[in-house]
Amino acid sequence: MVKIDITSLGEIYVVIYPEEEGIYNEKTRFKLLINCSTLNVAVATHRLGCVSSVLGSIGDDIIGSFIVSVLRREGVITNWLKVKKLRTTIAFSIRDKYGEKLLFYRKPYVKTADTEFTLKDVNVDEVIDSTKTLYVSGFSICKPPLKDTVFYVMKNASRKGIDVVFSTASLKALSKPCEEFISSHSRYFKYATVLYSKVDELEPLFKSRNYKFIANKLMEKYDQLKYVIINYGRGVYIRSRDIELNKEFRRLEIVDLSGADDAWISGFMVFHMVKGMGLEKTVSLSNTSYVMMCSKPGVLNAFPQIYELEKYVNKEKINS
Repeated sequence: MVKIDITSLGEIYVVIYPEEEGIYNEKTRFKLLINCSTLNVAVATHRLGCVSSVLGSIGDDIIGSFIVSVLRREGVITNWLKVKKLRTTIAFSIRDKYGEKLLFYRKPYVKTADTEFTLKDVNVDEVIDSTKTLYVSGFSICKPPLKDTVFYVMKNASRKGIDVVFSTASLKALSKPCEEFISSHSRYFKYATVLYSKVDELEPLFKSRNYKFIANKLMEKYDQLKYVIINYGRGVYIRSRDIELNKEFRRLEIVDLSGADDAWISGFMVFHMVKGMGLEKTVSLSNTSYVMMCSKPGVLNAFPQIYELEKYVNKEKINS
């Protein structure tokens, strides 16, 4: 098998998305969208020039087939995508004047494919030996047995020197904090080399919104961490063992925040971790990717191709 730059591990679902706000009715029109962190990152990193793959499970139904067809069209490797005799997870989007929330059809309400991803479904040694960087979505640690499989893969990847990027930003899909995450986050944090989060996700753990304080505490507690990256709304704060950067977003016009965090961490992994670009330039490109995502509606259609990102950067330089 070819060497994989980035393997994306975690939950897999689709979103049934209403085209207008308000209460569902007989005339409501819907779109079927891929918008989960695991798949978003696989697509976004491939568009930026990396070889990417997905690790997780889908159902043997038309929704699972839809996911596979989209990923293959995007060039994402699907060899490690397990098809199970279950239904693919679905989330229904509720949109009103107060914002958007998702209603999930998965555990604890019904057993679906992604939460039932077990160690029997994956050749861990093959994945680790073939992967340069492992991305893990924090939403995947909310339900067993998926969360236990994720932990085992993270643990073994870390012990073999693979960079493990753990993102908690996907927890924003929940209407309330994930109790599993709050109670067991340390189990996963200790095997991550990069942690990306929104300050809202870390606030319940540290009883603080001071992102510098939080980053310092994380670096003190987890020796293996190379970077803590916190999105505080106006920009991102990056802390390493010997560097700290605080970069605000330029010209942030929010049309749709969906997928923006996935775009940011995808840029960081591709440019800094895979291609070896300097940290400041990487953060600048990742911030640009975030801004581009926020300025467009939709998810997969909004992730930039590498040439689109470069064109946007050049345009910004001319206008600045």
